[in-house]
Amino acid sequence: MHKIEFKDNDSEALGLITLSIGRRQKAEEQLDIYSPPYMDGELVEHTGKYKPYERNIEFLVTDENQISILNKWLDGYGKLTTFKDPGGYFKAHVIGQVTYDELVRIREKVSVNFKINPPFFYLDSGDV
Repeated sequence: MHKIEFKDNDSEALGLITLSIGRRQKAEEQLDIYSPPYMDGELVEHTGKYKPYERNIEFLVTDENQISILNKWLDGYGKLTTFKDPGGYFKAHVIGQVTYDELVRIREKVSVNFKINPPFFYLDSGDV
């Protein structure tokens, strides 16, 4: 079964069914591109800085009594681990609103945007 961990809490233990975990992306370097006058082509400067990206994760809430606990969990910054990326984690911020959409009478779908910043995958063996 799909699951994630965020801030050392497991989504399954909180009564969530993970519907989608978004896509992992390759870190994109921020480039400075200049077009000097009287020159054919462009000058490209590699800055060594990388752009963060957003990863949307969706859950199905099985117990509405857990919503206040979920709101506290899905706040701030922490380590994000997914079942698709074993052996490591991402440093992630929860950004924007955590939205709840009622699907059926007793189930709600939760949508969360994580900003992966810095945009790298860190091994469990260390922050290298």
